[in-house]
Amino acid sequence: MDAVLELEHVTRTYGHGPHAVHALRDLDARLYAHSLTAVMGPSGSGKSTFLQCAAGLDSPTSGSVRLAGREISTMGERKLTRLRRERIGFVFQSFNLLPTLTAQENVLLPLRLGGRRRSAPNTDRARRMLARVGLAGREDARPGELSGGQQQRVAIARALITEPDVVFADEPTGALDQDTAAGVLRLLREAVSAYGATVVVVTHAPAVAALADRVLRLADGRLAHDTAGAGAGAGVRA
Repeated sequence: MDAVLELEHVTRTYGHGPHAVHALRDLDARLYAHSLTAVMGPSGSGKSTFLQCAAGLDSPTSGSVRLAGREISTMGERKLTRLRRERIGFVFQSFNLLPTLTAQENVLLPLRLGGRRRSAPNTDRARRMLARVGLAGREDARPGELSGGQQQRVAIARALITEPDVVFADEPTGALDQDTAAGVLRLLREAVSAYGATVVVVTHAPAVAALADRVLRLADGRLAHDTAGAGAGAGVRA
């Protein structure tokens, strides 16, 4: 498999001197195409900083981050914004849906921000994506009319609409009950098998490891373990 995302000798330090916080320490990791990777570890292990540096939301103090072969750790903010909009999908614990937009409009938002005008093909694509996540018939519902699980399904559809190189899910089940969380995790697993997506789930929930192809465990800003998950191979396409 090809590496979609590569981190080499990535260090991220906040502050200076004796009060400096070393969030990541000389970390190496490769995330592969058509797979679901769980990034796990206790609070303070560096999971959130890992996501921020890998997704171009923050710059490492030193080291290299490459997405689909492109160096992003030294990329300017304008190029980074465009890259995140077009090549990276995000799913957050708090859903981050715009409350005044319908489900369909929220899914279409990345396309609109990318300069694509509303068109019948794009609208049909959004409707199909919502149907795939179990929300057929709820296209015109606003976030306040949807349950937490349904809102997260909209967020997953929005993350996939641009066919990104990688989807980052940051604690995507943290605000959901156990049964609803299990359904969301199955959708992320399906994003790999059905769409060939590369999904990275940053989480503390052990249930994610049961669906992951790989599990990266961080400790004190370092990669402590890189092991096969229980779902290893399930999302790899021939």
